[in-house]
Amino acid sequence: MLDADGVMMLLPAKAGGTDYRLGSDCPADDHDHLHLWADTLTKETEDGVTFWRSTGHPIQYASGKPDGTSHRITIIAGGGAQAYNWKTGAIEHGFCGNAHDLSAFEATIYCRLHTPTGTHESVSWIIRGGEHDAQRPEDASCIGISLRDAPSQNSVFKELTHPVYGYSDVRPKFDYTKASGKWLGIKVVSYIDSTTTVRNLMYLDTDPYSSAGSKKNDWRPYLEWTDTQGVVMGAYAQAALWAGWMNTFRVDGWTLVDFSIVSAREIVLP
Repeated sequence: MLDADGVMMLLPAKAGGTDYRLGSDCPADDHDHLHLWADTLTKETEDGVTFWRSTGHPIQYASGKPDGTSHRITIIAGGGAQAYNWKTGAIEHGFCGNAHDLSAFEATIYCRLHTPTGTHESVSWIIRGGEHDAQRPEDASCIGISLRDAPSQNSVFKELTHPVYGYSDVRPKFDYTKASGKWLGIKVVSYIDSTTTVRNLMYLDTDPYSSAGSKKNDWRPYLEWTDTQGVVMGAYAQAALWAGWMNTFRVDGWTLVDFSIVSAREIVLP
């Protein structure tokens, strides 16, 4: 099964379900469904691949780590505004924004990183959440899955209240080391599996393009994590049992980030 971008769908799209796809549009044009951290954004083509290059945005870390650069691509597939967080109704209503938020979904990005800055390096999908605002810290309501380079790194986390993190280390199914100038496909699949668990999976295509720019679709399962109600991660024992208003692909610690494909769709539960 291929989507409109020619990318393999790991799970079937739900008929009539919520669906977002960047396609050939400019990422800066659809303010209702896509938010960017990118001080400059340029369109380029190399080896048959058309992509957008982001310079990201300077960031000061609440942890006190040295200032850095952050690139963020936030998909708001259901549109609208955030209405609830994990303390004010997301659990009871089943969503943070509205009934069109993605609860069972598959999200995809093809990206290429350039030149590490040496500060706070990370690549993550931050999912099932909302705004990160110091005035409304509980709006964050999110969990995340990261690429993991070394045994000491934490691969999954919760940030239900901004900026308070709870971490856990889930070993990936194979090793992958991020490299400057190399394309990478990253998918995340997330869905509520029971009344107390959320299943979260990350897949990688570590060499996604042929020399002519066609897609290889060689996706492999990289990491699997079940977020379980009552299992403590830092300050949290609450599982993310709601649909998030936003899902964000975030890269820190790299000077430039290229991205060619961005999509997220509601799926049929396996």
